[in-house]
Amino acid sequence: VFVFPSWYNICMENSRKKTDLSAMSRKEIEELAVALMDRNEALSAENSWLIEQIKVSKKKMFGQSSESGILAEEEQLSMLMNEPETFSGSDTAEPGLEEARICAPRKKRKGDKKAKIRHLPVKQTDYILSEEDRICKRCGNVLHEMKKEVRDEITYVPPKFYVKRSVRHIYACRSCDTDGTKGTIVRADAPFPLLPNSLASPSLVAHIIDAKYVNALPLYRQEQDLLRNGMRLSRQTLSNWVIKSTQRYLIKIYGKMKEQLIAGDILHADETELEVLSEPGREAKQKSYMWVYRNGNGAKDCVIYEYTPGRSGRYPEKFLEEFSGYLQTDGYSGYGSICRDDDRRAGPIISVGCLAHARRKFTDALAASGGSRPPNICKGISFCDELFRIEKECRDMDPEERKAVRGCREKAILDAYFEWLKKLSSETLPKSMLSQAVNYSLNQEQQLRRYLEDGRLEISNNAAERAIKPFVIGRKNWLFSNTPKGAEASAVIYSIVETAKANGLKPFEYLTHVLEVMSQDSSEDIVESLMPWSEDLPDSCRCQKE
Repeated sequence: VFVFPSWYNICMENSRKKTDLSAMSRKEIEELAVALMDRNEALSAENSWLIEQIKVSKKKMFGQSSESGILAEEEQLSMLMNEPETFSGSDTAEPGLEEARICAPRKKRKGDKKAKIRHLPVKQTDYILSEEDRICKRCGNVLHEMKKEVRDEITYVPPKFYVKRSVRHIYACRSCDTDGTKGTIVRADAPFPLLPNSLASPSLVAHIIDAKYVNALPLYRQEQDLLRNGMRLSRQTLSNWVIKSTQRYLIKIYGKMKEQLIAGDILHADETELEVLSEPGREAKQKSYMWVYRNGNGAKDCVIYEYTPGRSGRYPEKFLEEFSGYLQTDGYSGYGSICRDDDRRAGPIISVGCLAHARRKFTDALAASGGSRPPNICKGISFCDELFRIEKECRDMDPEERKAVRGCREKAILDAYFEWLKKLSSETLPKSMLSQAVNYSLNQEQQLRRYLEDGRLEISNNAAERAIKPFVIGRKNWLFSNTPKGAEASAVIYSIVETAKANGLKPFEYLTHVLEVMSQDSSEDIVESLMPWSEDLPDSCRCQKE
């Protein structure tokens, strides 16, 4: 660290006064010049870093959110090292303009309209002529039917609410009453209520959950919508119904789902912020977190959310104490302590990196560069794009075939990528966006290469990011949770809703069925038959397959 001379600090503090160089020795002038050059270099680096941060912030706020298609295809091919088996000995000239294929306008496929409505019920109305109108006005003969003109329209029927009144008749024996013995009372069979002394029904609670956790409609908007439909139900009442139904019924589904998740050997994980207002011992603005865990390549897709008051690594460590296998995450250090522990009772957890995050560092650096396209940044993106392109080709292969393709083609690209990064690391400015991108990949090299070991592993952690996106979208609408109980209920409901969607179920129909059945019987066998992957679920819960 350079230490400025005391006389230099005096000159800086009194910068308005002209420095008398004639009164200074040659050595002092040289020291002043060196100090000014060092200061200028530090200020230039700081200025460049601040400009980068402003450009990145503007890109996040106003730019496109998609990271695909950042580089043109010809730029990618020119910057990426040529694969020998692809480009060696290629002397084919570029086609002339007259040889280029002209893309014709895309025609609409026939039958598109019918395909869109084939699963909908049809209510047909025939418009026919009366007997009098079927007489030809010119010759007086009867008109015959020549053909039919059919027009289809999708009609929307608004939801309707009604009161389902259950009247349970109770019977007594008058003879027993007259002989002085204890009277005989018999009650007719009737279904149990979802919540005692409540107006809530399974379908109404399922509708509230579907509106908030699937369609991101906050409770206060639902309160207003219900009022317009003639029901005065406060958002506090709606919230209580959701929380009580979760604690009484849905938590049992959640527990079984977690067992299924932990039993696998491949997991994806991610986390995002959550604000909880009334949390004991914490200020409202302190950050809480929602974690998501999703299994990989399993027959039974499972997504689990968990609410925690912090982001410490001890939270995923506790959640995964019975898990052993591959854990794919981003570069957050909180997962590091879990994956370094080889003495776990359940066995080791092996860390797998995310190449999408590595690529994102380069796209952020590209955004910070403004309108220019620095070659090194574009080359880093091109390396990643080529790996993703090969992954797309072998997406439908079985794990062994995919592993073989990766070892044959992707390993060579990764070797070249990391060799290039090591050379580039000494040439980049510290703290620059490019330097951060380079260091991220170098620090995660072992984790980023790990997907080559097993064909079931993915090249990125996009599965977890897709799973947590519905929560992030919902948070933009309802902003916060009032209490930890509400946050925990949200974790349970998001888990069930997202797992239902992943298994091809319709959330509203599925939740209605679950609440109707569990309100009558919530035994172990019943819960097992209600899991989102159960074959016992009615067809009405399943989405129509194309």
